[in-house]
Amino acid sequence: MSFESFIEKEVFDSGKLYADVIFPLEEIEEFIPREQLLERKFVEYLPALKTYVDMLKAAEVDNRSKGVFGKIFGGDKSKQESIERFKENNYEKFEQLRGCVSCKCITCPTECMMEGCNRCEKSGKVSKCDKKTTCVYTFTERTIDLTNDKTGEPAEYNVLSIVQDKEYNQLFIIIELDTEKYVLYFNPGVSEDIYGEITDVEDFNFALKAYEQVEL
Repeated sequence: MSFESFIEKEVFDSGKLYADVIFPLEEIEEFIPREQLLERKFVEYLPALKTYVDMLKAAEVDNRSKGVFGKIFGGDKSKQESIERFKENNYEKFEQLRGCVSCKCITCPTECMMEGCNRCEKSGKVSKCDKKTTCVYTFTERTIDLTNDKTGEPAEYNVLSIVQDKEYNQLFIIIELDTEKYVLYFNPGVSEDIYGEITDVEDFNFALKAYEQVEL
């Protein structure tokens, strides 16, 4: 791909992502205290995306005019390397922003009573939230390493969901291995997370039902 084609594609993709984030933000920011708004990941990561968009647009203009940007970076190869390096350094932020676009939090105009962005990690988003008792996070590229009870060997499980039960101050994690789903208690720690077997049928049904409602 030529440098010009690279810039054209990146300008379109990143510009669309920026618009998809900034427009909902402008709709809700007057309703939420500033200090709480800053805790939302799409607000925290937006400046990095804005910088990237500006770099791309400057490169696009320079390709036509060969102006100031070219003097700063010293040629197409140097410009492309600088842009690609910036994108690589901020890749996880940009990927999280793509998840934020379809997250319930991005259009929520209320002060958050749930865990909000605190529970969101790589490839995660809030897929369902009643703003009072139940919040369901879903993930597409998150894994955890646990011991497989059947084999006694370490195994990498796909994390499908984290479910918050605010009424009982409890988190559940739903994981999958070889298409088989498991529901566990989830207690995040500073240095290590703790997972526990669910023995209460009501807890198991609560977590699984909340997740399945998102799937439907």
